Amino acid sequence: MHFFSPAHLMRLVEVVRGAATDRPSLEAILELTRAMGKVGVVVGNCDGFVGNRVLDPYSYEASFMLEEGALPPQVDGALKKFGMAMGPFEMGDLAGNDIGWLVRKSRGLTD
Repeated sequence: MHFFSPAHLMRLVEVVRGAATDRPSLEAILELTRAMGKVGVVVGNCDGFVGNRVLDPYSYEASFMLEEGALPPQVDGALKKFGMAMGPFEMGDLAGNDIGWLVRKSRGLTD
């Protein structure tokens, strides 16, 4: 189980199916996510799973908006009005911006 961060606010739980994962185990984990009030999504084992693969372009575009003159609260506010739980800058503040930096570093995108 991979909880999308920050786990106490985000509902997404990526349920990673391994090569030897059997159906009863998968069903038990999905039931557990429902019991926790979370949304379980079955994914394969890959870089970024589902949430972070979708989050990357979303975050890049939000950063471009800052370069174009928007402020972080404006971007986050617009996305909350659109229906998102929070914007990318609020999420970074809560989850820790060091996480994104470590991912970029592991991909060779920063020194």
